[in-house]
Amino acid sequence: MREDWDEGELRDRLPLLAAGTLPTDEAAALRARVATDADLADELALLGALRSAHLAAPAVDVARIVAALPAPVAARPSRVRAGEGARLLRVARIAAAAAVVAVGGLATWMGTTRPAGAPSAMQAASAELRLGIPLDGLSDDQLDALAAEIRDLDGLPSEEPEVGA
Repeated sequence: MREDWDEGELRDRLPLLAAGTLPTDEAAALRARVATDADLADELALLGALRSAHLAAPAVDVARIVAALPAPVAARPSRVRAGEGARLLRVARIAAAAAVVAVGGLATWMGTTRPAGAPSAMQAASAELRLGIPLDGLSDDQLDALAAEIRDLDGLPSEEPEVGA
């Protein structure tokens, strides 16, 4: 056994010692170390007691447990007559398709019920959020001038920040 093992490595070997699976020379060296350390001795005693209790426990008899289970109940006949399930599935598919068409039509109708050329509520709200000013009161000429000013803006920051006076 290595002499340079730390406490954690020694504790990791204790279950193997309790089970009797360590090589003889390593087991002898570990027993000598356990004899000099009360904590290791207590832990080895606890592991030995646990192993004894585990070995004394009765084995699980799976065959006996399975035999004690109640017999399976025969499947109940379906209340749906032959061919009726396919008909119900077809009706459900038709209803789902009708719902999709109705929702799509409603969405299309709602999107086209504003006057020609007027921005939608979402477009106006998003423009206000981006620019911070309400745009619904501006004339077409004012909107064109604003759009031109925005196009003329330099998208890159200046090299040096401008210092306010």
